[in-house]
Amino acid sequence: MRTLTFVSLLTALLAGSAFAGSLDVAKKHLAEGRFPAARDAAAAIAERDAAFARAQYLVGEISLLLGENTRAVEAYRKALQAKPDSATLLTGLGRALVADDE
Repeated sequence: MRTLTFVSLLTALLAGSAFAGSLDVAKKHLAEGRFPAARDAAAAIAERDAAFARAQYLVGEISLLLGENTRAVEAYRKALQAKPDSATLLTGLGRALVADDE
């Protein structure tokens, strides 16, 4: 399951237009399997621009891969402040909440 999630996430990231070019460093780390470095790169971008929901989304997804469920919940909630109607973010938050409760 973890491999499938990683493959799905990597496919979405490498699709191009789904994420801004400023996330290139995070995407490179992710593609190379350096999940903590990818998460930290995305988090640094999100700290500079709180309205950049895509960076927070990436922090949430990678945090889930790393088993950092509480951090994932926080990232999704921050992203939802910028895009409260995003089905993707709401679904991610739901997955993180379920994982955090286990």
